Parts: sequence; C-alpha cells; structure tokens
Amino acid sequence: MIKKIITKTIITFAAVFCLFAEDAVTQLPVQIQADTYSDTEEEVKSEEADEYTEKEMVTIPKKKKNFFEDLFTFGNSGKFITTDSASVFVKGNFSGLKQVAAQITIFPETAETGIGSKYQGLYYITLLDQSSRAQLKKAMQSYFNDFENKKLIRKTKKTSKIYGKGKALIFWGTLRTSTPNNGRGDAFYGYEFIEGSPYFKITIPEVENQYYKVTQTVTRGSKQLQYYFTKAQLATLLDLITDDKINQSITDYVISEYGLPEDDDQY
Repeated sequence: MIKKIITKTIITFAAVFCLFAEDAVTQLPVQIQADTYSDTEEEVKSEEADEYTEKEMVTIPKKKKNFFEDLFTFGNSGKFITTDSASVFVKGNFSGLKQVAAQITIFPETAETGIGSKYQGLYYITLLDQSSRAQLKKAMQSYFNDFENKKLIRKTKKTSKIYGKGKALIFWGTLRTSTPNNGRGDAFYGYEFIEGSPYFKITIPEVENQYYKVTQTVTRGSKQLQYYFTKAQLATLLDLITDDKINQSITDYVISEYGLPEDDDQY
C-alpha cells in the first residue's frame, strides 16, 4: 500500500514538473504591439525583391535505433535542434489573437526549419523546406511593399493566400518534448486585418496524421494552423532562419555530438 502511494506521488510530481518546465521555456519576453496602418495614399517607391541563390544545405543521416534505444528514448530527444527565441500571434480557442512564445526549430535530417509554439492547448512544430523559406521571403517583401504603398485590402478574406504557397512539415503533441504526430501539407502566405490592424499570415490547412497509422489512439489529422505576424516579428523570423544560420547550427550540432572529423592517415 505504501509503495503504491509513493509511486503515485512520484508520477504526479513528474507531471507537474513537466508542465512548469513547459511554461518556463515558453514564457514571453516582450509584448508585441500591432502594426499601425493608414489607407491614406502616399508615394512610396517599391523595393525590388532580393536576388536569391540556393545554397547547399547541411543535413545529417537519419539515426538508426535498435529496439532498446527506441524503448528508452523519451519524446523528441535528439530529433530537433532548437536555437533562438521568437514570438507569434495565434487565435485562441474562444478568443481573438494571442501572442505566444516560439522557438526556432530545425529538423537536421532534412534542414527543414521553422518554429515550435503552443497552439490551442497543444505544441506544434511547423517547418519549411529551403524552397518554401525562399518563397516566404518573397512573400514578406511583397507584403512590405503593399503595406508601404497603401495597397492592402481590408474587407476580404481572399488575401490570406495572395502571396503564394510553400510546403510544410508539422509535428505536434501534448508537450514540447513529445510530438509524435506528424504530417505534410501546403503553407499559404498572405495577410488579414484583425481589429483594424494588418497581420502577415501563414495558413496550413489540416494535414493527415501519419502517426495514426501507428496507433489509432490519436487524431486522424492536425488542427488548421493560422500564424499571424507583425512586420517586426516576420522580419525577425526570416533573419533567424537563413540558410547560413541553419547550416551553421547543424554543423555545430554535428561537432557537439560526434566531434571534429579527423584527417585520413597518409601512407
């Protein structure tokens, strides 16, 4: 009887500790204010889109695990690389926009990169491949030009997909450290006015959950994801997920995990 009580107490303590740890990691540093937008026309010169040269991305091979490693590996251990902190707005379950903390997250097997954050009670990791990140940068430049030239359209929802789309890989689960659910889908780039203020918007419709094929105890699909950014938040995100920074993060990870490569012996 005493053993059962002690075991139950330890499990309860561990669960509470995990929840506190999640809150500590996702605590917001600064409250972001909405962008101010006026429809008054002003003569503003449009900026030309930056030229983009595709870089070769650094990746690492998928780590093969034996039965015992799979059995004793908890959650996302060793699966992702997390780097900088950021923030994003999401829609709450029964409210308007809510600012949440986000973590720049890299999937080193493919170099797909994006953000991890709380989303309506779950933790979602949303990743973009190299081509989709390049398209996102072009979308940002188009949005900034339309913003400065007073070309944003208020009274329509058709602008949510106005700047094209990319491809997204998403993982999700109840905790940041455990996101077994996963799937791939489209990521649409555009903008939307919320309470009179414009926000750049990334929309990812529901995707099929590949983990459902492993266990039917999970949902068949994801939530529809809608991320909202002020101009400053978007510019910060794009600065943190450049090809150079991703390559450097993966290289640093490889060195920390496996050490520096040694030169071949000369004979």
